[in-house]
Amino acid sequence: MPVNRRRRASLVDTASRALTERTTLGRRLVAMRAELRSRRVPLHWTHVFGVVTMASLAVLFVTGVILMFAYDPSSELARYEGPYVPLHGAEASGAFISVMRLSFEVPGGLLLRQLHHWAGLLAPVSIMLQLLVSFFTGAFRRPRRANWVLLFLLFVVTLAGGWSGYALPDDMLSGSGLRIVEGIVLGIPVIGTWLASLLFGGAFPGAIIENLYGIHVLIVPAALLLIVVVRAWRAYRIQPPQFAGSGRREDNIVGVPLATAATRAGGVFAVVTAALFVVASAVTVGPIWVYGPSDPGNAGAGSQPDWYTGFLDGALRLVPPGWEFEWMGRTVTLAVLVPLAVVGVFLLVVAAYPFLEEWITGDRGSTTSSTGPATWLRARASASRASSSTRRSGAQRVPTSSRWRSTWVWRR
Repeated sequence: MPVNRRRRASLVDTASRALTERTTLGRRLVAMRAELRSRRVPLHWTHVFGVVTMASLAVLFVTGVILMFAYDPSSELARYEGPYVPLHGAEASGAFISVMRLSFEVPGGLLLRQLHHWAGLLAPVSIMLQLLVSFFTGAFRRPRRANWVLLFLLFVVTLAGGWSGYALPDDMLSGSGLRIVEGIVLGIPVIGTWLASLLFGGAFPGAIIENLYGIHVLIVPAALLLIVVVRAWRAYRIQPPQFAGSGRREDNIVGVPLATAATRAGGVFAVVTAALFVVASAVTVGPIWVYGPSDPGNAGAGSQPDWYTGFLDGALRLVPPGWEFEWMGRTVTLAVLVPLAVVGVFLLVVAAYPFLEEWITGDRGSTTSSTGPATWLRARASASRASSSTRRSGAQRVPTSSRWRSTWVWRR
């Protein structure tokens, strides 16, 4: 009697086949998988900066979630009774005491703190290098202008996350920095007092720790995650940029399969993470026990921000003292407004540079029409040369017009 040796499909196989063959979502997933398998990725050493950024952000997210369970975002004063003898009995906020407990009493707590801090210092470096690579290689032009804006927003949100986390230990260093921030905000005409009250929740220091904690653990991570997801989606929709070479075109990427590129990126990711662990284990950063708890009546003489906000501190120091005037019964402090205006305009120009360059040069990439001052000037110069040639040859001219510039069609 013949035996039927054909293996019966399992319930999982049947459900999977039904999902991929009979539903729109399943068919799209199958098509996406086939496309990803066939996709090629160009290789270049500058791609390492993106992997460093992702590794830094991943370390920030993981260590930040763990640190949340040990940190107390409280401005309420209490007595420090921990094992660090020089500060024993000192009055400090609940935030400072919790960070001291994390550093000296929780196993591995100091390593997590320093790992989180070093990752926060590394992320802005890698993002800035990504911006520089995109700028000098022209990868910010169509159709990747939105990628440039998203990368710039990632940089700004990372700075916001670093600044808000900088103040959370509530030590003397961060307290002095918050005093400077309060002075800058109060120096803004008309709305400065209102903004300071909104940020600090009253007289300094107010509830600044509680307010910054919400920004640091809710707003910043959500914004970072959203920007990363949108950039990944755009990277899937648009072919990656590549340097000029044989066979390399916008519609033909020369490189390795996506799986190979992902494997290499995973190796670099692991190396960056391991390097952060080594640095965090060997190099102390943020020793709050040296600075002591924050005191609203005192300030540290050597207070300075982290390196990525040093340009803001430097802009304030460059302005001469006493640069102010009276206007409508109010004191307008140019020592605050001018640096804020210069930095704000610079950041705005960086964000809008792809659009400004396109408008000035008239280079619209794959589009057929070109507009802008440079295109208008070229058209005027061409018309002037043609006019001179026609006057010499006695030709007849027929004027035509376009949307932004005037041209002349010449015929004999």
